[in-house]
Amino acid sequence: MVEKTWQKFEPEKLLFTLFNSYIYNTNGGSSGALFRNIYTDFLKESFEITGKDELEKAFTLYKEAASK
Repeated sequence: MVEKTWQKFEPEKLLFTLFNSYIYNTNGGSSGALFRNIYTDFLKESFEITGKDELEKAFTLYKEAASK
């Protein structure tokens, strides 16, 4: 399911979506780290399944954001 979900995005739209999510969550949009921790786990697992470098980068950024 994870592989199919990411395939629905055009590369530019996936990057835009991940970037917007990162900005929103690092600037207090979620009012806490709970969602960031859950999403970090999701991105890590998605990377492990797909091996896509973009997901590893997103995982790394979210991990950093969740620690703040």
